Parts: sequence; structure tokens; C-alpha cells
Amino acid sequence: MMERQRYLIDFTLASLLRRKGKNGALLLVYTLVVFLLASVLFFSHALKREAALALKDAPEIIVQRTLSGRYHPVPLSWGSAIAEIRGVVEVTPRLWGYKYDSVFLANYTLCVPVEDPPSPAATASLEASASARC
Repeated sequence: MMERQRYLIDFTLASLLRRKGKNGALLLVYTLVVFLLASVLFFSHALKREAALALKDAPEIIVQRTLSGRYHPVPLSWGSAIAEIRGVVEVTPRLWGYKYDSVFLANYTLCVPVEDPPSPAATASLEASASARC
């Protein structure tokens, strides 16, 4: 039985070595195809994972108000009206603002997650100071 297996292996190797170039090219092409498919699969998996990690704590929808093309604070009183919309599970305010960087001459928008929303009095004073600066 073992002798028969050895003859089969000898026949296979002899057939492969008869056309070295053709078999080498086929091996190279198949290796390249497997490499490309594996690369695409790994890259798409990495993109999906990074997107899931980045969006894990992101809100599903953000309500914003624009005045003169810039974002403007939404009054906290809108929260109760938004919470009454069917399908809304939670309304969470967020604290954000602009920071001007004089070195790069750029405005940066800063978003701070708010665990405990600010009191209405503090928000009113912030809205008043923000509208006074505009």
C-alpha cells in the first residue's frame, strides 16, 4: 500500500516538473488572488470595527439650530417637545462651543458630553452671553 502511494507522489511531481513555468505562474496567480481577497476582507472588517467603536457612544440623531449659517444653541425647553415625538427614547443636551486658534487661524468646534445637564439658570446666562457676543 505504501509503495502505491509513493508511485502516485512520484507521478504527480514528475507531471508538475514537466511544466515548471506554467505551474509556477498558476501558483503565483492563485497566491496573488488569495492575498487580494484576504486583504479586502481584513480591511473591510477593520473599517466596520473602527466605525462601530467610533459610533458606539454617538447619538442616533442630533437636533441643531442654525442662525446666519452658524450653529446656535437650542433652548432646553425644546427638549420636552422633542421627547414627545413617537420613537424618541432619550433626549440628552450637549455642551459645545467654538475655540479660535490664532496660530492656525482656525475655529475648532468642541463637543463635551454632559452627564448632568446644566441648570436652566446657567444655560440662560450662557445663551445671553453667547447672543451678546454674536
